[in-house]
Amino acid sequence: MSDGRLVRLPFWPTRGLGVEMIRQLIEIAWDAELEFTQFELVRAINDEAIHAAEFLGALNVGSIPNAAKDTRGDLHDIVFLQIPLGKWWQWSQF
Repeated sequence: MSDGRLVRLPFWPTRGLGVEMIRQLIEIAWDAELEFTQFELVRAINDEAIHAAEFLGALNVGSIPNAAKDTRGDLHDIVFLQIPLGKWWQWSQF
């Protein structure tokens, strides 16, 4: 099992880049006939990625409170999002 991660450089323009990168990963998962894609993101740190995934139809399937620590030592929730594929993804492309 591979662990795919998206990393954005802080100085890189962000308009639509995250959505397009996630969309490309979903297309790869679709082509591989996976049932869903899952995202594990850190709330407050990855809020833009959470919004991008939700824009593409991600469902919040759970979270773990205070499970991640940032560089200052502050605790944040880990959020689990899933985008179902199959017919759902196919229909959403219209």
